[in-house]
Amino acid sequence: MFWKKKKINETLLINFNTEDKRLSVRVTPAQDKPVVLCFDNQKVPVENISAGGIAFKNADFSKGDTFHGRFSLPDEDTEIVTMLKVLYITGSGVCGCRFLDLDMEDSDRIHHYVLARQKDEIRKTL
Repeated sequence: MFWKKKKINETLLINFNTEDKRLSVRVTPAQDKPVVLCFDNQKVPVENISAGGIAFKNADFSKGDTFHGRFSLPDEDTEIVTMLKVLYITGSGVCGCRFLDLDMEDSDRIHHYVLARQKDEIRKTL
């Protein structure tokens, strides 16, 4: 028996920016359920997050800096604690960081959060 090859649907729900350096899809936390990154004695709201890293308004960091940070995802009690490395700082003062020692369980939790946020945003457009 011969199988017909299905045509690929060229319409994508996610726009992949070729200039984007991240390998994971990033999302912006909902305004009513923010994600807050804590380090030292500071707390900063997260601009966007992916399983690969996190971005926030710069708090006196320089490119290449590493630091310990912690945050909780909305509707979760368990904190994610990780080491971060500053990869870039935009002209508008946003720090882009990569997770250095994220364990698989925490990475999976972030993946689930990202997927849920994507679904929420898609529902808003329907």
